[in-house]
Amino acid sequence: GQRKSNFEENEAEKQQNNDLIDTLKKEIKLRLTELAQARAVIGEEEVQIKKYLNEVCPMGDKSADKRKGGSYHLIIKNSDNTITMAMCYQKHPFEIETEDRLTTINTKIFEIKKKIQLSEGQRKSNFEENEAEKQQNNDLIDTLKKEIKLRLTELAQARAVIGEEEVQIKKYLNEVCPMGDKSADKIIHNLDLKVTEQRKILDLLKYEKRSKKKKLAELEKEYEYLLIENNKGILVKSKNNSRARKNVSHLENEIHKVLIQWTEAELVKKKYISIRQALLDDSVKFESSLTKIEDLLKKQKEEIMKLERIREEAAEMRVRATAATAAEAARAHDAEHSRASERAYFARRFAERKRELEKLEKRVFPPQARVVVRQESTRSTEGEAVPEEVSASQQMEDIFQRLMKLTGVTDAEEVFDRFKAQRDTSQRLSYLQQTTEEEKLELETTQATMMAELEAFKFASVKDKDEAQDQITALKEEIAEENAIYEELEKSMDELETLLLEIKRLLYELCKLLDIIPEPSMPEWTAEARDVQEIMTVLTTRYEKARTRAEEIKEKQKDTTIIMVPSTPASAAASVAGMSGSQSTPKESEKNIPTYKELLQKEPIKAQTSEDEEDIPSRCYLKRQAQLIVDTKCRRKGFRVPYPRK
Repeated sequence: GQRKSNFEENEAEKQQNNDLIDTLKKEIKLRLTELAQARAVIGEEEVQIKKYLNEVCPMGDKSADKRKGGSYHLIIKNSDNTITMAMCYQKHPFEIETEDRLTTINTKIFEIKKKIQLSEGQRKSNFEENEAEKQQNNDLIDTLKKEIKLRLTELAQARAVIGEEEVQIKKYLNEVCPMGDKSADKIIHNLDLKVTEQRKILDLLKYEKRSKKKKLAELEKEYEYLLIENNKGILVKSKNNSRARKNVSHLENEIHKVLIQWTEAELVKKKYISIRQALLDDSVKFESSLTKIEDLLKKQKEEIMKLERIREEAAEMRVRATAATAAEAARAHDAEHSRASERAYFARRFAERKRELEKLEKRVFPPQARVVVRQESTRSTEGEAVPEEVSASQQMEDIFQRLMKLTGVTDAEEVFDRFKAQRDTSQRLSYLQQTTEEEKLELETTQATMMAELEAFKFASVKDKDEAQDQITALKEEIAEENAIYEELEKSMDELETLLLEIKRLLYELCKLLDIIPEPSMPEWTAEARDVQEIMTVLTTRYEKARTRAEEIKEKQKDTTIIMVPSTPASAAASVAGMSGSQSTPKESEKNIPTYKELLQKEPIKAQTSEDEEDIPSRCYLKRQAQLIVDTKCRRKGFRVPYPRK
């Protein structure tokens, strides 16, 4: 759920950044079109001014020395018939500005070429690093495949050693502990712990990144402050007459140096990060692989020892169970044999007693046929029947006396009790036979149910193991998908940051182009894309002020006339003093040369040339110096491609 919420937040932030980028692009296009229109208007005004200057005072018939050292009076007639005069040089500031534009364009072209060369070198180094990392990954995959094959062979050997006893061992393991090393809940718990550990590492890296960014921003501010202080010192030391041009050239040189140092610092930073990451990856892989292999070996040894102990216990239990079952079977067989012998003995005695009783019954109660015969025989003689009756009773008495002797009893009632006891024993034997048969049937049914449950337990254990393995594979796939999504989001965030920084740089350059407007002041440059809106507001306000000022200049130029009159510097100074009617001191006469900004602001300034003026470095000289700086830095800070560790 937390990953899902983070993903939704990243998507929303990405959408906001895209919308901001689109709005910034649209505003930049609008500002560029308006700037082009303003430049077109200013260019037309410059052409008209040059044309008018050439008509009033042509410059083609003068030598280079005159053009360089000669000065002219600029007489301006306003709409209210007031005349103002100012001294200016033959070479108009518009021409100086065109040359400055050419120099800036050439410097930008040179910077772009240097950036292309640096990007090509960086691409080559990245390609070599990727090739080395690819080879290293292939070697690691081969070693892991070999280790997997060895482990599979060892597992097959262990399974072959276990053999037929695996079913009993699985049953015992299911009764004592789970089938695998860990249960599903434990595996999920361990995976959650790993995820939390990785999140802690990610938070630590983010904290280090923020701290380094803060430190870099502080260093940038300190550098800008020192640069401003240095520039102030140089400006104070420099002469008043050449302060503006020297400041411009010095700032251009410093900007060029800073850009070169910035690119070098970026390259060094990227190279350092790549080397550090490679070293970290190598150390983590080697140590983790060694620790993993050692842990796997320990776990396998522990598992083998456990399985051996379980096998020994199972063998002992099997021996004890077989002995117990054999003893139980022997006891059951003996009991059954004794019961069968007793049953046979009692059956034999029962048959003997039955026969004796039948004989006794026949003798006590003779059949009717004999009685009929005796009745028929009575017709002949009655004397024969009486001895027969006496003989039958005598015979019955003899039989009864014999039974008493056999039973060892002297009383007739005891004989009856003996017969009654025999009948009870026969009933008890029949009851015992019936109960034993019922117990046997119950034992057979319980045996069948227990065998069915055993088969069900075997199938359930295999099924649970398969389900746990499927859950583990599904969790691993989900983790891999989440990691891929996280990496894609990080890449998109980095791309957005780089794009915003590029847009910020373009806006900053546009603000620099509008340095004519002093307010609002330029914000300090930072390497973060958060304060783009501040630069945008400054740019819009400066553009609005520049447009209003350009409209005012257009309205003023409609009512003014410009006249160019050549004169010497002394007469020019005297005439300016007379026309203005103001008192001037020698310090006030040594002011800067009128620049294009001051001409736009309609504030003419007095200026004089100085023979001690220092030479301003040319564009070719600056290019040579920049190339020498880059070559020396590259030779001094040579980069080594990190070789892959095996």
